[in-house]
Amino acid sequence: MRGWCVYFLVAVLTSCSQAPPPMPANEARALLARLGSGQAEHELCSQDGRLALRGAVRSYAASMSAAQREWPPLPPSEGAPSGADSLDVGVLIAFAGGWLDVSDFPEPARSQLPRLQLMRSSDLRTVRTAIPHACVEAAEWHTAATNFAMESLRLERSSYRSLDRRIRQEERVERARDAMDRAMEAVAAGLEDQRL
Repeated sequence: MRGWCVYFLVAVLTSCSQAPPPMPANEARALLARLGSGQAEHELCSQDGRLALRGAVRSYAASMSAAQREWPPLPPSEGAPSGADSLDVGVLIAFAGGWLDVSDFPEPARSQLPRLQLMRSSDLRTVRTAIPHACVEAAEWHTAATNFAMESLRLERSSYRSLDRRIRQEERVERARDAMDRAMEAVAAGLEDQRL
């Protein structure tokens, strides 16, 4: 019996420390693009998928480094980075939500990411707690949060020639914020269901 316990403990510890597999840069980009467009629920909600996601971040970061580009683009203090696209924003929100580890990123991002305030900290704590228990809801929050960040960036980046166009974009931002808040409510409800 003791032998089985030791074997089980070694197996658990080995699986926890498993390194993400390397992946070709084009496959890494495709996976991260799916993440940014809200089509990576499997990668967010399975152990193998999260390992692949972490490997994709490492591989994509290495390819960007080889091209002498810092990645991911980081904001100066709060909010989303101005030069980011949905791939970048999806990765940053996945990090903030707890799906990625700081060790998956190269320097200087590795030392800067823990200090960033990308989302409300209470929401992030809820999402991190939900990943093992209500991951589908947490993944839906990730999609909604990425969409909100992208709509906000579009509002910041655009110089609107007409007031009507600006108002329409502001309305898109508000709808995206409402969707993100509803997704957070679903995460909290999913956690509550697990506790009962």
